[in-house]
Amino acid sequence: MFARFSILGLVAALVAAPTTDPDPGFTLESAGALRQSVSGSEATYSISPDRVKGKRELAIALGATTSNGAIWIFTGADEPVRPGRYPVVYGWATPERSPGRHFHACYMPGTARHPLGMFHSESGWLTITESSPGRIAGTFELRARGFLAANEKDENQWVTVRGSFTATGDRSLAWGR
Repeated sequence: MFARFSILGLVAALVAAPTTDPDPGFTLESAGALRQSVSGSEATYSISPDRVKGKRELAIALGATTSNGAIWIFTGADEPVRPGRYPVVYGWATPERSPGRHFHACYMPGTARHPLGMFHSESGWLTITESSPGRIAGTFELRARGFLAANEKDENQWVTVRGSFTATGDRSLAWGR
């Protein structure tokens, strides 16, 4: 009888225990030339098979096809992304400007069919809180410059974008290959 209660208690504890593997998702909020708050479940990452400036590319895509705003975050993929705080710069594949691991981000407010503008990061931080096969999580704050669709010629519009994400990727992707 004691064993039956112990098993029932164990099963109940497992069912009620919070999951340590939350679903993919993201939130982002922009201020400045455009104010926007977006959240969604489309948060993925992938590693390109081709090389850009001699490096493979890791791309984290948040809201790329289904949201009212999207952000793409890029870095080199030749070494694993480890938890830590990293600078966000204008171009990720320019080590002469920023040695060590750094990221570049592109922010597109609006939908894929009706974009409201495009902004490229100039500065900021990305904090990776978790990195494991099939999963990357973190927070970011970046300052980006670009244009609004209403006036594409004025490329000197600024936004600050803050957010968080839990992105999933193909578990079979091997780091550093």
